[in-house]
Amino acid sequence: MKKGLLLIAALTGLIACSEGNLSIKGTVEGEHSGKVYLQKFDNKMFRTIASTDLKDGKFEFSENVEIPEIYGLSLDTLKGSYLLFLDGNPVTATLDAANYYRNTKVTGSSLHDLFMDYRARENVKIDEFVKEHPASLVAAYVLYRDFSYRLSPDEIRSNVALLDASLQRTPYVRVLLELAETLDRVAIGKPAPDFTLNAPDGTPVKFSDKLGKGYVLLDFWASWCGPCRRENPNVVNVFNKYKDKGFDIFGVSLDGDMEAWTKAIDNDKLAWTNVSDLKSWNCAPAKLYGVRSIPSNLLIDPSGVIVAKNLRGEDLDKELGNLLELAETLDRVAIGKPAPDFTLNAPDGTPVKFSDKLGKGYVLLDFWASWCGPCRRENPNVVNVFNKYKDKGFDIFGVSLDGDMEAWTKAIDNDKLAWTNVSDLKSWNCAPAKLYGVRSIPSNLLIDPSGVIVAKNLRGEDLDKELGKLYSPAK
Repeated sequence: MKKGLLLIAALTGLIACSEGNLSIKGTVEGEHSGKVYLQKFDNKMFRTIASTDLKDGKFEFSENVEIPEIYGLSLDTLKGSYLLFLDGNPVTATLDAANYYRNTKVTGSSLHDLFMDYRARENVKIDEFVKEHPASLVAAYVLYRDFSYRLSPDEIRSNVALLDASLQRTPYVRVLLELAETLDRVAIGKPAPDFTLNAPDGTPVKFSDKLGKGYVLLDFWASWCGPCRRENPNVVNVFNKYKDKGFDIFGVSLDGDMEAWTKAIDNDKLAWTNVSDLKSWNCAPAKLYGVRSIPSNLLIDPSGVIVAKNLRGEDLDKELGNLLELAETLDRVAIGKPAPDFTLNAPDGTPVKFSDKLGKGYVLLDFWASWCGPCRRENPNVVNVFNKYKDKGFDIFGVSLDGDMEAWTKAIDNDKLAWTNVSDLKSWNCAPAKLYGVRSIPSNLLIDPSGVIVAKNLRGEDLDKELGKLYSPAK
């Protein structure tokens, strides 16, 4: 019996909403007639559930609805709504029709009072706010609406865990947990999920068909989104600057109106592929990519992998410029291409020309640094391979990304790197590292006797195995 009572209590705590009689009485400043709409808040949108006539500037609603929950009041559903938190107590509202509800007053709902208190605060820390109000629907909403797009998946989960059990089955928490899983799937380094959506003329367009030729910006926007429209000129400029280098844009609109969408495409001169399902915040690709605010974008590389997110203004131009420069560099140092030459100083200050070390046998161009743990752990293997094949003409040319002479030379001695070592002591600004497009270390390239790159990033047994094949007698 005791266990049964505990179970009933636990289940009761998980029921966030129940049916209740809603009582709203209100007035509209400056209006005497017309309609007032009661709406249910649903995924950043409002759905009308009742309406009433405005008589002598007054209105009243008495409905059986879910309580506590989030609703809206509107005089024109096409021009916005006033967000209203209801807790079951009778509410009185004075709607400010002239200023987009800016000076609207609501009394009677403690939930709404808390929401207004939150809006008046500055620099809110969401975890502290949730801890302060763990059982309040306002805390769940704020986390869902104002912070979900700023947080990592783990941060979302940790904040949800702070919420009371009574909120765990609300749609807001459900969306947050689903969002955390989605963001894990579309993290930087993950393949971009595919989808198909219609262009303005109704033609279905598959996103993956646009990949594989160059970098693609997957851009989420809408005609009604002011920040999107203000950002569009910058996106247009970046598109025009890099389109001849293979860069493309795939625009996904969260519009709900075809005419508004196509008019914005024309007015903003968005001369790339544009698609939409005209479902606003219920847009399928927006859900697929966990988009909770716009403008929002993801940069996809030629292999279909996400490499950056939410690049705007100068950041988009800069990142694309760097990536395309790196792509050109990597193309110049691809397997089968001649190894570019350079000159750098040895520890004693003697300039050493890389090409002077070529032509006698295979050479491993090895990028490393004394401060790089993986490099130091790999060095014993490189030493063993050097000693095994040096009598067959194999050599190593070590380029350090150190910034400190003493640390560099000490590591050379300690790790017994008995081959040519050079550095300009400029760390990541190392000239040969830039020349070869090195973005992480350890990194290496194997050069054949004719100066051609034949392999890259051989480590562990792979380096020994590859050299063994290259130096084995021809059959």
